[in-house]
Amino acid sequence: MGVDLGRRPRWRTIGASVAGTAHATAGDPCADACATRIFAGRNGASLLVAVAADGAGRAEHAAEGARLACEAVLQASERWRRRGRGRRPASQSRVSEFGRADAVDWVEAARRRIARAAASRRLEPRHFSCTLLVALLDETAAAFFQIGDGAIVYRDREGKYRPALWPQTGEYANCTWFVTDDDAAERVQSAAAEGVHEVALFTDGLQALALRFASREAHAPFFEPLFAHLRQAPSAARTLVAKLRAFLDSPAVNQRTDDDKTLVLATRLGPRVVPPARPRPRRRPRQ
Repeated sequence: MGVDLGRRPRWRTIGASVAGTAHATAGDPCADACATRIFAGRNGASLLVAVAADGAGRAEHAAEGARLACEAVLQASERWRRRGRGRRPASQSRVSEFGRADAVDWVEAARRRIARAAASRRLEPRHFSCTLLVALLDETAAAFFQIGDGAIVYRDREGKYRPALWPQTGEYANCTWFVTDDDAAERVQSAAAEGVHEVALFTDGLQALALRFASREAHAPFFEPLFAHLRQAPSAARTLVAKLRAFLDSPAVNQRTDDDKTLVLATRLGPRVVPPARPRPRRRPRQ
């Protein structure tokens, strides 16, 4: 996870997963994972895919399941993109056409990848259980889907932060659904939006800080300084990631949650302004 500052597209993304204090005390590794990928098209068109996953706490191979789910989503996005290139101009939006059926296909791809890993060890897929959060953005449209808790928040045209979907909770507290569940396809929730230039994905370890559950709103003061820093920060990817990891492991955050924490941020930067070249002074001919 790092920074993209190419001429096309001009996205800046950052993400990190940090073990919660409960896992760190027990000597357990972080069971979260995240990733982003940016596809460039013609005429400045671009497609951003962001994904985050939270391995189930009781699953023996939860961390690997989260990682495999993220990898499967990125591979599914590449196949989805290739299928569309022959049917329409690369500059035409396709995210507006991404629907729940596509989301289910991507979830099934993650399920198959996890099932193969489980079968190779003679285990059940439930040993790799994880949640899944996915966001796709192009120049005009955004599509979101998820299974389980955690949430996706985006900034709308008016500058307000809005949850795309709400965390899925089960019948009991601290219960949710996973990609590996038999009825995962039925649990897929999806949403769409237009004109989105910023998005955040986070696992349930950050829900108490990033969401207002009483009003089912995003907690803007959590996101505003993070995105402001991302927009204005220099392009040193390692520095940005180090600062994000330090924030996720800070006392202010750990006092509110002892769970693993993953946060992915993406912002579309404005066009690069190139100052006009100064005319060279003309030398006067020798007399």
